[in-house]
Amino acid sequence: MAQPRPTQVQIQAAGDLVKKAIARSQAGDHTLAIELYQQAFTIIPQPILLSNIGAEYQLAQKPGDALTYFCKYLAAEPGGANSQFVIGQVKSLQAQQNVETEEGDVCKAKPKPAAPLPPPIPEVPLTGFGPANGPSTEPASHPGRALEIAGVAVAVVGGVSIALGVHYALNGRNLSRDIDAHVAGDPWPTTIDGVPIKDWQSQGDAWNRDAYIFSIVGGAAVIAGVTMFVIGHGESDSSASTEHARLVPIVTPHQSGFAVVGRF
Repeated sequence: MAQPRPTQVQIQAAGDLVKKAIARSQAGDHTLAIELYQQAFTIIPQPILLSNIGAEYQLAQKPGDALTYFCKYLAAEPGGANSQFVIGQVKSLQAQQNVETEEGDVCKAKPKPAAPLPPPIPEVPLTGFGPANGPSTEPASHPGRALEIAGVAVAVVGGVSIALGVHYALNGRNLSRDIDAHVAGDPWPTTIDGVPIKDWQSQGDAWNRDAYIFSIVGGAAVIAGVTMFVIGHGESDSSASTEHARLVPIVTPHQSGFAVVGRF
């Protein structure tokens, strides 16, 4: 059964909660960020908010809760824009707990068999490190490349959603402006911006509502995409410290930008 379309008040309330959650996550208060995302999901149950809650639990060092919400997201939106990132995180968390996942269903786990002991390494004289008795110059592999590419794809989807939100916001603003600019005493036109006079109010409300929804979903997707890219890049950066700075996007219906948080 389809969910009822949220009202303008609900959209505004959910958007405010998401913005507050982003701010608390930047400040390192992941517990409060989780509560705010949960409140937003209660108002407007967008599945991508479940993956954001899972990511906050992961940052709060609560892998069990992170797995619960990541799997809730996959159950609600198995082919969603954020699914590849979530699947990767579930596999990583299961591996940390010495658990293997079922093929085709990463949320269905099976015990991981103990690895056999490696054979003894024979002692051989050390005569060199590589060609010409020097250290090898072969470039290191890039194990996080796939996650980086997936992160870029998810961020692009989020950017498109934000652009649609801006488009709908501009349509609503232009319609309202043209109505307000009408000269008293002049006859009203039958249409404004292609919208019949009887549909002005309903179409304006619909544009404003869609602007908020696409902005919220797009902002969440951009956050997920950037997080995926940073995690993928970090997997291949062996010289980086164990503490990384995080690039966190801030997206609202009226502005967007990025903030860098963490240790350098």
